Amino acid sequence: MRHLGANLNKRGGRLIRGARATQLLMTNGRCTGFTANTMDGEATFQASAVVIAGGGFQSDSELLA
Repeated sequence: MRHLGANLNKRGGRLIRGARATQLLMTNGRCTGFTANTMDGEATFQASAVVIAGGGFQSDSELLA
């Protein structure tokens, strides 16, 4: 994850860990951001691209195979 985060930052992106998305912000049918509960409270993030990762795959042996 460290390498992924560093590469993302280098390209102008931002990795937000430990946040739970509560709402997707939609504009003309496109996801343009999201609202999330973070360690610091609720926050809204605007973006030209949003990647949603649900996590939890690390404990599923079938997905890791």
